[in-house]
Amino acid sequence: MIPIRCLSCGKPVSAHFNEYQIRKIGGKQLFEELEDRNLTRQFMDQLTINHDDASKVLSDLGLRGNYSQESSKDILDDLGLTRYCCRRMLISHVETWE
Repeated sequence: MIPIRCLSCGKPVSAHFNEYQIRKIGGKQLFEELEDRNLTRQFMDQLTINHDDASKVLSDLGLRGNYSQESSKDILDDLGLTRYCCRRMLISHVETWE
C-alpha cells in the first residue's frame, strides 16, 4: 500500500501510483490502452498476484503490443511530481503485502 500523501510535504501522491507502475513497465502506450479498455485495476491486481511477471499478465489480458519502458524521470515529470520528496515516494515504494 502506497501512502496517500508524501510523508515530507503532504502532497497527494497515491493517485499517481498505478500510472507510474504501468508506464514503468510498458510506457504511455500501455497505460492508455489499459485505460481505454478499463483494465487498469485488473492489471495491477494480476501483477501483484503474479509477482511482477508483466509479460504473463499482459498475455492473460490479451494485450500483445510492442511496449517500451519509460524512464522514471520522464514519467514523474509528466505526472507533475517535481519535488524530490514526492518522487522518492513512488520510486522507492515496495509492496509489503499481497
